[in-house]
Amino acid sequence: MLAGLVLAVWAFVDWENGGERRMAAGLVLAALGGLEVALREHLAGFRSHTTLLAGLCALVVATALLTAGLTLRLWQLGLLAAAVFAVCFWLFQRLFVRRSGGLRFR
Repeated sequence: MLAGLVLAVWAFVDWENGGERRMAAGLVLAALGGLEVALREHLAGFRSHTTLLAGLCALVVATALLTAGLTLRLWQLGLLAAAVFAVCFWLFQRLFVRRSGGLRFR
């Protein structure tokens, strides 16, 4: 997260010389740091991040389908992403209940 913050500040200071790339890299690093904390807290049963993790799974599947070059209509892609979200939400919720000692959220 610190590296992402440093890159973002550097991008603002020196925007003319590749600031866009540094800003994008900084945002990605900061987002990965936040995702790591959310996943660790969820797996430890400390805090439930079910919606965030299920949404990430749906985003990854939708991105993979689009990158693979499949010709899907928008409603088909949305339906697949919603199905992946629902299944992952259920699985992450069950995992958190087991890890937290029976609580559904905390």
